Amino acid sequence: MTYFHHLGSPTEDEFAAGRTAAQKAAALGAPNGRERDYIAAIGAYYQGDGVAHPTRVVAYEKAMAGVAERNPDDHEAQIFHALAILGVLTTLRPTRPTRGRRRRRRSSMACWLSSPIIRESPTT
Repeated sequence: MTYFHHLGSPTEDEFAAGRTAAQKAAALGAPNGRERDYIAAIGAYYQGDGVAHPTRVVAYEKAMAGVAERNPDDHEAQIFHALAILGVLTTLRPTRPTRGRRRRRRSSMACWLSSPIIRESPTT
């Protein structure tokens, strides 16, 4: 997942390396459902040829929403889903007023998803 940038587009080399890594992970499989979910989520981003980056980001966010829903106590799933929401917000810039309101709702959702984790984490 390190080749995928939640808040920006990967370079061509990063995209190729990320796609290769995602394909290898899918081919190897995973020992449990949680790991299979993560592999499927990143696979959703790299699926298809000639797909625009914004479309890929939305597919990843939808997949991560499923991972977070199926793993409600998994802090990493919640954080990756929140980051995916922020990725959608930065990728799909609003062009109409209604999109601006939707953007604020999604931003609020990302904060809501991550706030319990932040409260549980010790401060330094």
